[in-house]
Amino acid sequence: MELRRTLLATSLSLLFPAVLLAPSLAQAHGHISAPKSRHLMCRDQGTATEGCKAYQSEGNPGIYEAGGHTGKGGRDYLNATPQGQICSTNYGAANRGINVLVKNGDWPVTAMTAHNGEVDLEYNFTAYHGTDHVAFYITKQNYDPGKTLSVNDFELLCREDGELPPDNGGRSGTRKFSHCKLPSNQSGRHLIWATWPVSAQHGTGEVFTNCADVVINNDQNTNPGSGWETVNPDGVNANEDLKTGATATFRLFDSARNGIIAYEKTITAATNMAKAQWLYQLANTVNGDTNLVRVGALVNNDITLPTGKTHYDVFSKNGKKYGTAIVIENNNVEEPGNGGGETEKLPPVIQLKSQHITVDQQGENAGYAMDASQTLYAGKYRWEIIAGDNTFQLQKTAGGPTYYATPLEGEDLHTVRAWVKGGSTGTATYRLTVTNDYGKASKDITVTVNAANAGGGKGIPAWKATNYPTKCTKVSHKGQVWQNQWWAGAGEEPGPIGQWGITWQPIGAAGNQCK
Repeated sequence: MELRRTLLATSLSLLFPAVLLAPSLAQAHGHISAPKSRHLMCRDQGTATEGCKAYQSEGNPGIYEAGGHTGKGGRDYLNATPQGQICSTNYGAANRGINVLVKNGDWPVTAMTAHNGEVDLEYNFTAYHGTDHVAFYITKQNYDPGKTLSVNDFELLCREDGELPPDNGGRSGTRKFSHCKLPSNQSGRHLIWATWPVSAQHGTGEVFTNCADVVINNDQNTNPGSGWETVNPDGVNANEDLKTGATATFRLFDSARNGIIAYEKTITAATNMAKAQWLYQLANTVNGDTNLVRVGALVNNDITLPTGKTHYDVFSKNGKKYGTAIVIENNNVEEPGNGGGETEKLPPVIQLKSQHITVDQQGENAGYAMDASQTLYAGKYRWEIIAGDNTFQLQKTAGGPTYYATPLEGEDLHTVRAWVKGGSTGTATYRLTVTNDYGKASKDITVTVNAANAGGGKGIPAWKATNYPTKCTKVSHKGQVWQNQWWAGAGEEPGPIGQWGITWQPIGAAGNQCK
């Protein structure tokens, strides 16, 4: 994964939500539980460490908030998280103790043992309501707990995508994440950052973030200069010179996730460039941009990047295997089927007319085209629904049958319809996977149906800041009619999320349980 922007310049402080803030900010819904998160360690151990003592001396009552911390940015948290606010965000200067710097990083730690370079983690959902994914990041091997951090100090440790409810299937409980591969065979003192952005279907745009301080006993060799392995036997090659304006793209395909693109980087030739010249520039750019792999040659247990080469190997320290490809564009390369020379052996490149479709609620069934007709090097198309209820389905052509659990596949099926039941609202995620003899690529398309304005609430009493004990009471607020899904408190305004989820739902919304 490519982590963008500087989002980790934290003073190694966990940012605890103040209980005096509005409930929509203070009540987060999950945290890392094994190893135990920093805020719970401080809650349990009191002032036994300088870090916890500093927080309490700053008058931070949020240290006792067991639910974790609410962050900024939703699924875009990597870009939206402000500097100095990694373990918790969204509380600003009003939360005292937000940037306490503790000498030598004196926080309570949990001892962990890594077996074969892997660790087991656990996440506690205090109020589960849909996951886009759960991810864990870990500091690199040269981590210094007494210094501030930047984005380049973290590596992806473990991530699972989709709906990930507690292992007991309930509203609260823990979920295990086993065999998480330490990306650089980390050992000793480290910081683990856990993130849970809620799913698009939930609609709240929340992300819950927190950290855990650990000491790792790793039974594998932890020499940071060893452990490199080639990700595949092919590496990357430069087979032609580049002309001015041509582009060269390095692509990395994750074989563990059905060959989807795990990372890509493109350079543009400012002048005519020889093969060895542009390959070196591209490899050097990749090495400075991602922690997933290194491109070059293995010399004395380290990766070097020699000049004047038209072939490099690709290495990884996390034990994962990847497919690799170099894609050249705008360089007069013959396209498949045009009568030119030998076709390059390239995996598919998906090109969508639109990746995010947003429409208004319709009274009748409707269909919306998902167009991938400009996809390159396609062999076979496969369409499926990966998130959303059965009011969203797949349809080959208008008037034809619809499909929910059954994927649609075909060599010429570059365009299908997202069929939506009349009167429905919400969001569904469709996935297109394209394969050929040389690889596979996938992209997701979201289809969002917004609720129609319910007449501005004419004849419906306006919402007031008072308690609404009766379920399904109708109120008008900001041009819509809302119904409470359960007992609603005076501070729960229609629109924002409450302590237990979305208390108020618009009339006609998919999540509205009132009839």
